[in-house]
Amino acid sequence: MNLDQVMTEKDTLSGRFFYSRAPTIEPFSQSAANVPGWGTTELDQNTMFVLADTHVFNSNLINLARFGFMRFDGLSAVANPIQASDLGMSTPTGMAGVAPGVSISGLFTTGDAGTPSQWQNTNSFIWQDTVSHTRNRHDMRFGVELKRHEVDVNPPYSTSGLLQINTFEDFLLGQSAAQNGSPLGASNVTQSDGSSGVFRQDERYTDVAAFFQDDIRLTQRLTVNAGLRYEIFGPPTEIHGHLSNFDPSIATGQVPTAGSLSGFTVPSNFPGAVPVGVTKTPMAGLWFTDYRDFSPRLGFALQLTQKPEVVLRGGYGIYYDRPSSGFAEGQATGQPFSRQQLAFGAQNAGATLEEPFDPILPPLSSFPIYQPRMAGGGSYTSSVSPHIIDPYIQEYNLNLQYAFRRDLLLEVGYVGSHTAHSPGSIEFNQAELASTQNPVNGTTTNTASNIIQRLPFAGISTGSLQANTEFEANYNSLQSSITKRLGHGLQFLGSYTWSKSLDETSGSGGVAFYEISLLTNNQDNPRQAYGLSDFDRDQRVVANFTWAVPKLEQAPKMLRGALSDWEFSGIGVIQSGSPITVLDGNAGAVYGNFENRAQSTGSNASTHGSLHSRVLNGYLDPNAFTIAPEAPNGSGSGDTDFGNSSVGIVRGPGQHNMDMAVERIFPVKESSSFRFRAELFNLTNTPQFANPNNNVFFVMTPTGPANQNPSFGLITSTAANPRIIQFAAKYLF
Repeated sequence: MNLDQVMTEKDTLSGRFFYSRAPTIEPFSQSAANVPGWGTTELDQNTMFVLADTHVFNSNLINLARFGFMRFDGLSAVANPIQASDLGMSTPTGMAGVAPGVSISGLFTTGDAGTPSQWQNTNSFIWQDTVSHTRNRHDMRFGVELKRHEVDVNPPYSTSGLLQINTFEDFLLGQSAAQNGSPLGASNVTQSDGSSGVFRQDERYTDVAAFFQDDIRLTQRLTVNAGLRYEIFGPPTEIHGHLSNFDPSIATGQVPTAGSLSGFTVPSNFPGAVPVGVTKTPMAGLWFTDYRDFSPRLGFALQLTQKPEVVLRGGYGIYYDRPSSGFAEGQATGQPFSRQQLAFGAQNAGATLEEPFDPILPPLSSFPIYQPRMAGGGSYTSSVSPHIIDPYIQEYNLNLQYAFRRDLLLEVGYVGSHTAHSPGSIEFNQAELASTQNPVNGTTTNTASNIIQRLPFAGISTGSLQANTEFEANYNSLQSSITKRLGHGLQFLGSYTWSKSLDETSGSGGVAFYEISLLTNNQDNPRQAYGLSDFDRDQRVVANFTWAVPKLEQAPKMLRGALSDWEFSGIGVIQSGSPITVLDGNAGAVYGNFENRAQSTGSNASTHGSLHSRVLNGYLDPNAFTIAPEAPNGSGSGDTDFGNSSVGIVRGPGQHNMDMAVERIFPVKESSSFRFRAELFNLTNTPQFANPNNNVFFVMTPTGPANQNPSFGLITSTAANPRIIQFAAKYLF
């Protein structure tokens, strides 16, 4: 609904209201089961209201004031047809409930991925005022903005549990390390993930911004744009004081026999007293407010020649980004309001398929619970650095535009960016290396079985994460295009991009929406993980066209009727594949980390032959990798160090696709017509293959190193739909 009302000669009031309701039933759940039975019922509702007043002081001075309200209301629930008791399995709390999900690498996944249901309500209130003033050669704008966000969310992460199992053979066996006699002390259940507690959070965010911008026409051929923006992104607060945290910078490394709560924090608005060892911070927010977000922008446009018309454009700007609400939502599993158990490797030695959670977690009614850090073990901890720095990106470009004629334009330019303080997470409790000269807590050797003795923080499990903004990324590209504006019924656009994107957290398979994109290999050295971004496409060509067939004026009537009033359009894409980082589930065993890169033998990781044969027989060569080397002062081949392969060591299959539409116009009267349209997506019905399985699992056998993942290197899915043809008809009057 739209409203526009002239109030006075100098005031105009306008309003906009929008509402949508989208119920959805899907046969499969995103990131959950890839077999039938666990469908999703989802309801998304959006509301938007904007009210604006425009006041004209004079022909050179205008004020625009706006108020806006936006609301998102979403609920998602996964069907759970199987109870844990039906399978003889236990749940994370040991109480009756739905069966835990099971994911077997490269094969199938069952269950709800640990999240049976979730909902979120987000309300945003925005106030803006902008003044525009034109004077001589200056076109100036300045303004202020205030935003208030209310985010109420309930993400019951892993309350039903999720089990990660490396192979189908492990799934069939399902025994503990003691039962299967594993020399590495590893259960057949690779990883057990579960949680319990109060997950609801009512978060609040406040943002303030002010800006000034001036477009200066220095000459008829040169215009300069200059501006400055200042922003304050308020850190998240929780109205009930539920934003608990763990701060390694104030935690003691080791703990007494009785345990310690050293390092755990609660915000200043936490109600009630806190136990000895827990720190109440001086702030209600999750981190300290950053007051340094000044963003200068500078650009220019210079007309070099008029005939032919050649224009040079360039610009530089700094753009800050509000840290994601994922930082706060990732704390939903922190004590004392909830507890998460994430056990893998030697820590999960006692897990069986019947009893995968060892120990079981307390029921919901038991919270809040403070669990001291105890020597000899620990629970998974998710934390956020209290010293978050707002991420920002520096963007810069230089572009040359050359008009051959009025309707034909060639553009060639350089576009680059550098991102600083990019968000991500590190596994802050990576086990340290010990030696006779430098013992760690009395330990002088490094084995997969003595990880707990070598942890920097006792009572905190390996794999525990701290989210921060300490990472960097770069993007550089040559971008070119040729544009034919509409003329004689034809228009087209062709573009080519040659680029490279590099960052420090790609290749790990982390979950970006919770800001837990991870490092691979050494967590103490982010730069060693610097490599091609997961989404990098070094070469990309895109072309599109629209052509209205000219009407035949002189041909016979039947021929004119058959060949006139046709329109054709299409878009084609050719792009290189995205990078693949090869991981080894058994590399870095002495550190206890999540994702570690495989050991390369030095040979080419790609197989040879046609794409068809590589899809059938394997896209990656397992012989290009071997078991990771023994760590310093290790005691056997199972005590592995990090692998030496690089991030993005090989590219996956490229894609090329063509979509096309054909439309026939049937004139009815001078002011009306009937149109019939056929649309063909993936016109050539060419398979667009996804990347192959990139996980190896090397172990030492009597005959030498052997990969235990039979699906490694195999492509098991496509990245796009097969050919789809659809028809449409409409009547214009």
